[in-house]
Order: sequence, then structure tokens, then C-alpha cells
Amino acid sequence: MSDQITVGSVVQLKSGGPKMTVTKVESWNGVMRASCEWFDRNKSAKDFFPLGALKLVAEESSGPAILVGRPGIWS
Repeated sequence: MSDQITVGSVVQLKSGGPKMTVTKVESWNGVMRASCEWFDRNKSAKDFFPLGALKLVAEESSGPAILVGRPGIWS
């Protein structure tokens, strides 16, 4: 994983909170910041955060679906 925050990176505030996707990185008044989007329950939200307040989050890989139940119930 790269240690640089770029568009498409999954990040989180260093203090915690939801996982967010970076949609834009820019300099504003001499401070590098990222526009991030995330879901708050069922509503989308977005805001700008200074890069220094964010950390990269390791993306979880999804494996094959596993059916859970009593033995023989799926055959």
C-alpha cells in the first residue's frame, strides 16, 4: 500500500470515525486538504479535511461468499 493519500484512497481521521473515500486533493491557503465522502447511516456526507488529520486505511479484501447454516441444509 502506498503511503500517499490520493484520489480513491480510503482514509479515516486519525482520531477515528468512519472510513471515507478521497474524491479530491488540493492546496487551499497553503494547506493540502482532501475532499472525502462517506455514508452516515443511509445518507451520503462529504467534507474537506487537512491531509495531516487523515490516515490511510488498509482495504479489506472480500473473499468468496460462505453459506452458514446447519449441515446438509444447502444440498
